[in-house]
Amino acid sequence: MKSLKTKEIFISSLLSLSVLFILTSAVYADTSILTKETYLTPPKEIADLILAPRWNNKTLSNLSPDNIHYLIAKTHHMPQIEDLAKPFYALTDADDGEVDYKANRHRDFTIKALVDEYVIYNWKNQKKMKLQTPKNAKLSNARWSPDGGKLAYFAHFDDATHIYTADIKAGNSKKLTKTPVLATLVKTFKWTSDSQKILTILLPDDRGPEPAKSTIPNSPKINITSDGKTPTRTRRFLLKNQHDKDLLEYYSKGQLALINIEAGEVRNIAEPNMYLSIDIAPDMNYLRIETLQKPFSYNVSLDNFPTTEQLWDLDGNVLAELEKKPLNPIDGNAKSNQLKYPNEPKPEENKKAERLLDWAPDSNGMIFLQTEPDSNDKEPNDPFTAKEKPIRKDRLVRWLPPYDENSVELIYAQENELDDYVKFSEDFKILFLIEEIEENDCETEHLFAVNLEHPETKHKIYKYKTDDFYKDPGNLLTKDIPYGSVVRSSPDRKCVYLSGTQYFKNPEVNAPRPFVDRVAICDCNDKERVFESEPDVFEEITDVLDDSFEQVMTTRQTARDVPNSYLRNLKTGNLQEMTSNIDHSPEITNAVHKRIKIENLDGYEMWVTVTLPVDYVEGSKPPAMIKIYPRDYTSQKEYNEEEVREFNKNEFRGIDSARSMKILTKLGYAYVRPDTPYFGVGKEETHNKNFASELRNNLWAVIDTLDKMSLIDRDRLAVGGHSFGGFATAHAMIHTPFFKAGIAGDANFNRILNPCGWQHERRHLWDARDTYIEVSSIIWADRLHGALLMYHGALDKNPGVNPIQSERMFHALNALGKKSALYIYPYEHHGPIAEQTILDMWARWIPWLDVNVKNPDITSEDNKQKNENTANACLEK
Repeated sequence: MKSLKTKEIFISSLLSLSVLFILTSAVYADTSILTKETYLTPPKEIADLILAPRWNNKTLSNLSPDNIHYLIAKTHHMPQIEDLAKPFYALTDADDGEVDYKANRHRDFTIKALVDEYVIYNWKNQKKMKLQTPKNAKLSNARWSPDGGKLAYFAHFDDATHIYTADIKAGNSKKLTKTPVLATLVKTFKWTSDSQKILTILLPDDRGPEPAKSTIPNSPKINITSDGKTPTRTRRFLLKNQHDKDLLEYYSKGQLALINIEAGEVRNIAEPNMYLSIDIAPDMNYLRIETLQKPFSYNVSLDNFPTTEQLWDLDGNVLAELEKKPLNPIDGNAKSNQLKYPNEPKPEENKKAERLLDWAPDSNGMIFLQTEPDSNDKEPNDPFTAKEKPIRKDRLVRWLPPYDENSVELIYAQENELDDYVKFSEDFKILFLIEEIEENDCETEHLFAVNLEHPETKHKIYKYKTDDFYKDPGNLLTKDIPYGSVVRSSPDRKCVYLSGTQYFKNPEVNAPRPFVDRVAICDCNDKERVFESEPDVFEEITDVLDDSFEQVMTTRQTARDVPNSYLRNLKTGNLQEMTSNIDHSPEITNAVHKRIKIENLDGYEMWVTVTLPVDYVEGSKPPAMIKIYPRDYTSQKEYNEEEVREFNKNEFRGIDSARSMKILTKLGYAYVRPDTPYFGVGKEETHNKNFASELRNNLWAVIDTLDKMSLIDRDRLAVGGHSFGGFATAHAMIHTPFFKAGIAGDANFNRILNPCGWQHERRHLWDARDTYIEVSSIIWADRLHGALLMYHGALDKNPGVNPIQSERMFHALNALGKKSALYIYPYEHHGPIAEQTILDMWARWIPWLDVNVKNPDITSEDNKQKNENTANACLEK
């Protein structure tokens, strides 16, 4: 295997150590475990919670098209550090930019906890069958055939990825691809509508060796500004030389192929190309293809490179160009949605772009929306005459083979603009469309049904004011068919179903309730609620199992009951549990939880949730971890509505992640989660201006209220957060005197290094210089109170939080004599995933908090002994 150095992965030489640890000189003797340069494991009671097999909890969701079988995907562990350490290329920091070059696939297929086995579950007879799959392979991307009788999936081996297919009745699998799949930019495959073939990307024949890198540079790296302003985000992993460009092309260029699953025959289509997406028409005669184009760029990531989307026949002949995007020098999206045909003159300039182009669900061509062109007559100069010009109608158009400029036909037209929500009934006779209409200074949303045989009549299904989400009628239920998705209707075709969630102004009393209404197409007043969740349970329909809408699969949960799947008969009311998920941390789930409304010093109202220690005694004041992630809002009203949407008293409140700081309640800490909203969004001149003061005032109110209630000890407080929460953690420790310690993960400490904006801040550094300085915690590091522990993924590619942020913050705190630690975790991105990393984080978090928060009086011999015992409990793995 070639070395990491040879492959020039974008990793610092720091990573020659298992864990990089740095600690300022101002430390205590009993924190020696914090300096150990090896992966650690926390005390067993915490390790057991972290490693609890939550991945074994499954709800039924992946239903076969014939509504008989569920696919259950099982895995047996968290990702391992040895998987993350496998060599790869970081070819730009876009989502598609990482390549496991040995296996010719995206790195995610190598490092994530992929599937170990597939189980087929017949919900009717409740029989399970383990699918026979290849040994020594991780599995992913399981896709049902359209007829529901077969399954196809990726099998990932150490050096290659292949497609396997399985017969559902027999339970056996066979290898479909002889040539490995190229699963880099295109990370999936497509079934044909007859369930007989699969469209995929294979390694090209005669591909040749990987481009060699010259040991002697043949050119400097050249960057020259273009005309005008071209702001970009602060990307970390961008192409850096011609060799990187060559590698990107090499690992992106694959052979498009159509494979017969019974005979194994492979039909290569066109020459190898840099494919970004592939799709095949329902009639199986045409392809929709998107390809990556040159030139590549050193200044923006891959998702800003030029692309072309085209319509092909099965011989690879281009029938039409659907979309062409040039290189976007500004980090964003540049689109030009206009159909162009080979050798066609430039489209008339007064023609509005095609919208929502997709395969027709009845398999007959494609459909799109388009506003009709202006009249060919010149615009009159007389303004009064101009007013009489006919209104341009918005149209729904069918585009038929052979997909030229003449093969279009009108399906429907109206004067009001059509919303991009357009659906059809299964028989393709009824069109469902949404219109946004301004009425009495209020925007209203209308859902109409149109019988295409009588298009002059529109039947209203609902109308509601879009700013009143308490009365949201829900969305049309749809069903998948071999050619697409259509609106689900009653057996007599006279009714449709609206599925939504009913919210209430006081969610403390009335929890959100999922519902389904049956509504008559021709009479919106003929409406019946066929399903509604009970007041003390959160239950929602996941699948409709028959056309009569009697049998449905649901998930049910309460605050104390882990989600499970249930078979419900809506006609008889019978309810049958179908899965047996368990709560792996019942002592924390059943701990005391409180939700408290607080008014901060600015007069804003906010909510805070408190989970008390497992052994909490009424009136005691436990130490606390306050976990923060501030969110911005335009007003108190917007915050209140968002809070109603987010809070669900019937939602299971157990541990949902191995990084959940709720685990600290097992060690005697209160876990406090305040909302910490800040305002000013939408007002560019004030956005982020008061971030620090609002954060301070929020925390002040939270701490003062909870301390008076004896729910926390204000003299033993920690604050923590990840990403933007880590950014806020530093500000909390700088602008308030409350916290003895903090934990900041993958955080930003210097906004000046992001001069073109961040989060919802759209102003640039030079337009809001004072704001950038104000929210750069490194500038105010001399005012930091308490001990700050920072951790960062060595390969963090989030544009705002390059690891240098944490490194420079540590440098500053060290220079100022502040107590601080920094852990750089090898191979991790923006959020650790490896089992060894997460165990190590906890092994260091616990003594950091116990020494600085739980037992801050280090002059006490008793406390020193307690701290030493805690440190000794963090065993080396």
